[in-house]
Amino acid sequence: MKLLLYFALLLFLVSCQSPGSKNHSQEIKDSLSSTQDTASVQAKDTTIQLHTSVQAVMYQDSIVYPDVKQFKQLRQKLTSISQRQYEDIKKRQTIGCDMDSNGFMVGKGLRYHQTCDEVCESYLTDEQSGIRMFIPSNYDGGISGMLLSPQCKKFAVYSSYDGTDYSNYYEYRSEFYTFQVLDGKGIQVMQPAFVYHTKSFSIAEIIWVDENTLALKTYRADRYAAGKTDVAFQYYQALLTAN
Repeated sequence: MKLLLYFALLLFLVSCQSPGSKNHSQEIKDSLSSTQDTASVQAKDTTIQLHTSVQAVMYQDSIVYPDVKQFKQLRQKLTSISQRQYEDIKKRQTIGCDMDSNGFMVGKGLRYHQTCDEVCESYLTDEQSGIRMFIPSNYDGGISGMLLSPQCKKFAVYSSYDGTDYSNYYEYRSEFYTFQVLDGKGIQVMQPAFVYHTKSFSIAEIIWVDENTLALKTYRADRYAAGKTDVAFQYYQALLTAN
């Protein structure tokens, strides 16, 4: 009788491991595979298309960070101009679109704003989706200024540190980024264009000369050093080309 019960128990255990059943290790493997697939989908969901050739990463708090690799390095040397030439350019400046109270163009469904809490950050917010696009700046003070080109097809922002001791805090003393503003509305109209970094000077101001050229007002001294009452400025033009 005991022998019969033993064989019955053995038969029951074998049937539980039939080919149609998953064992515990297989369940763990499938669980990991499912988790990896889900993570892959989630990772793809965080990448959004700004333009047909431009991608950016969007985090859970609905902030888009443009891929800095999409900005072309400005290779051309800056051309020196006189103070009078710079001031003449500034006097002739016109803008071919309406501007809102925050300094960005009307009709693109975007609103500019800046937040400062130890570090200042600037954004363009899509008024329909609520998604915010971070405007690049590598400085704690955030961007120093922003400006649209005469025909409102380009957008430039610049950031700068004011002293010769910039290397204690930053890799570069100043920088500017430009975007192409495409037709349509929303974050996707902002296409990264050019970036320029320099260790040579700080930027006091930038203005547009035309759709493809910027003029810079710069200085090399410590602008706000103790006892400093005046600063010698140098003026340049930058042609926006990667060649």
